[in-house]
Amino acid sequence: MVWVRCPKHKHHGVKVVRCAVASAVCHFHSGAKSRLRVMERLSIPGGSSTRMASTAKDNKRKRKSDLQASTKEKKRHQGEQLLRTRWEEALREAEGVAYEAGGF
Repeated sequence: MVWVRCPKHKHHGVKVVRCAVASAVCHFHSGAKSRLRVMERLSIPGGSSTRMASTAKDNKRKRKSDLQASTKEKKRHQGEQLLRTRWEEALREAEGVAYEAGGF
């Protein structure tokens, strides 16, 4: 979450990285509404659009979390992993031995 706010491929100073970390921690613990609380502490008025957007973001995150926790979704994910594993094993068998220690 930190690198979404402060990408590694761009140079950022210590202050910017520190702010990105603080923002990521707040978002992780309290969701998007944490931004509203920070704005209130800084005496920055948050409008109704900010409140609505934060609530919508949090609700979307909760719905996604509930979906991922469902048994149907877990079984689907396990099936995808099994297919991926079988595919990789088939590729390894088709390729044969690629490296052997001392096998010059």
